[in-house]
Amino acid sequence: MEKLKPNLISILEVSTVAPPPASPSSPTHFSLPFTYFDALFLKIPPTERIFFYSLPDPPLFNSNSLLTHLKHSLSLTLQHFLPLAGNLVWPPESPKPIVRYSPGDGVSLTVVETDADFTHFSGTGIRPVEECRPFVPELPAADDSVPVMALQITLFQNRGLSIGISNHHAFVDGKSSIMFLKSWAYIFKQTLNKPESSIALPPELTPFFDRSIIKDPKGIDMLYIDYWLKKTNPTDPSIKSLKYFPNLGVPPEMVRGTFKFTRTDIENLRKATTKEDESKPSKPTRYSSFVLAFAYISICAVKSARIEQKNKRVYLGFYADWRARLDPAVPANYFGNCGGSHGVFAEVGELEDEEKGLGIASKRIDEAIKGLDENVTKGAEESLSKWEKVEEGIKFVGVVGSPRLGVYELDFGWGRPENVKMVSIERTGSISLADGRGGDGIEVSLVLSQPEMLCFASIFSDGLKTL
Repeated sequence: MEKLKPNLISILEVSTVAPPPASPSSPTHFSLPFTYFDALFLKIPPTERIFFYSLPDPPLFNSNSLLTHLKHSLSLTLQHFLPLAGNLVWPPESPKPIVRYSPGDGVSLTVVETDADFTHFSGTGIRPVEECRPFVPELPAADDSVPVMALQITLFQNRGLSIGISNHHAFVDGKSSIMFLKSWAYIFKQTLNKPESSIALPPELTPFFDRSIIKDPKGIDMLYIDYWLKKTNPTDPSIKSLKYFPNLGVPPEMVRGTFKFTRTDIENLRKATTKEDESKPSKPTRYSSFVLAFAYISICAVKSARIEQKNKRVYLGFYADWRARLDPAVPANYFGNCGGSHGVFAEVGELEDEEKGLGIASKRIDEAIKGLDENVTKGAEESLSKWEKVEEGIKFVGVVGSPRLGVYELDFGWGRPENVKMVSIERTGSISLADGRGGDGIEVSLVLSQPEMLCFASIFSDGLKTL
C-alpha cells in the first residue's frame, strides 16, 4: 500500500480565538463542576475529527477572506460556548476538577497550507492511520491546566479545506461537540449578511449548562476520580496527575478502513433477522438500523480476527446517550458528557454461526438498549471496573459515534463535507458509526492491521451480497 504524506508548505498562523469582550452585564468568569459523566472519561484520549470540504469553483472567498470569516464567526460562537474557550483545572480547595473560563481565554487555532492531494486525503478506502494525523490539532496539557478544545484549518491550494477538532473527552461528548460545530456553521452563514457582534442561536443549538440537573446521590463522581487517581498518582490530585492517556496502544503501521451500509443493505439485514424468527410464534422484532449495523460489523470483526477458541467470549460495547433516559430527563441541548458505556457478551462460535449469528448479535444488542429505558443508571458505579474485566483476554468490539449525530449535516455554506474522519479511533480501538454523506445509509470506520483489514473488507462485502 502506497503511503502518501502531506507536504506541509507552511504553518500560516497559530493564534488564540477568544469570545468578544464581555458587556458590563455579562459574567467575567464562568466555571462548571464535574459530573460523574465527565469523570468517567477523565483520562480517555481526546475525541478527534476531521471534516473535509471541497470548495466551489470559482471560489466564494479568497483564502484571506475565508479565514477572516471563519475566525470572526468562531469568536461569536464562543460567546455562547464559553467553557470551550476555557481550561480544565483543579483548584486546591476543590475535591474534583472544574472547567473554568476567564476573560482572555480562547481556543487555539492553527492554520496550515498544504500541496497535498485533496482528493486522496478526503477519500475513503483503506489508508495508513498516520496519513491524516497532520490535519488534527494537538491538545497540549500544561502542569496546571488542560485546554478543552483545539482547532486546525488546513487549506489545500484552492481545492478544498479541512477543519480538524480535538475535544477533551472529560468535558465534551459527541453530541455536544457536533452541536458546537453546527452552531459555528450557523453563525458563519449569518455573519455573511449581518456581521454584528451578537447572533442568537436557534433553541436546538443553544447550549444548556446547568449541572444541577445531573443527580448523583451515590457520589459516583468521586468513585470515578479515585479510580483514575489510583491509575496515576493517588497522592497528587492535580491536573499534572490527571492528563489524559495519549495513546492506548495502536501501532502507527495500522490502517483505517471506511465502509458503508446503504439503505438497501440495512433493509436486507432486517429481512435476514426476520427470516430467522419466522419459526417463532411471537411477532418478529424489528431491529433499528444501529442495532443491525453494529451486529453485522461485530460478526465481520470477529471473523477477520480469526479467533481460534470458538467458546471464547466477545464483548460488544457501545456508548448510549442518557439525556432522555434520566429521571428527570435532561434537555436535548445539555452541553457536556451525558451518557454511559454499555455492552453485552457473546461467544465467538455464536457470532460465527452462518445461520443464527446475525440474529443472536442483534437480539442481545437490542435487549441491552431496551434495558436502558428501564434503569439506565443501573451498574454505573462499576462502569470502570467493567472496562478492566473486558481488557483481561476478552475480544472487544466497541462502537462510538452515531448516525443520529448528523456529522454530514455540517454545512458552512459551501456544501456538505466530502468526508468526515474520526481520527481518535486509532487511539481507542473503537469502530465509529456515522450518517452517510448523501443523507442515507450508515458509514463505518475502523482501524486494524492491514491483513486483518483486507480480510474484514472481503467478509463485509461478500456477506452483504449474499443477503
